[in-house]
Amino acid sequence: MTTNRAMQYNLFGGLEVAGNVVDKMTAVLEDDPASRASYKRAIGRYWLNFDGLTHVLGDKADTFLDWLERHATSPKTLQNRCMEIQNDRPDLEAPDEIEQLRQRQAKAGPVK
Repeated sequence: MTTNRAMQYNLFGGLEVAGNVVDKMTAVLEDDPASRASYKRAIGRYWLNFDGLTHVLGDKADTFLDWLERHATSPKTLQNRCMEIQNDRPDLEAPDEIEQLRQRQAKAGPVK
């Protein structure tokens, strides 16, 4: 069921859902039932709808979404492996200012 949503113009002149990450991901899950069963698809739809990826990919957006769902390694898996490697290999850690930012973000509570 689609709820009433606040809308705003994006940088490309189109209308999109206003609000935070939670508001926007809610819209993805409401508008695209297939995203409910695939985190990769939900992520891809978010990038396409809210991060301007459609403007980068043009008519290849659907091809990208299909590839992301069927073949790409999960972004969460890749992030977790990076974190594990960096924990084991301090020489591969992010610069200090990035690490400090990550630590602040980790303690900031839920992302909205």
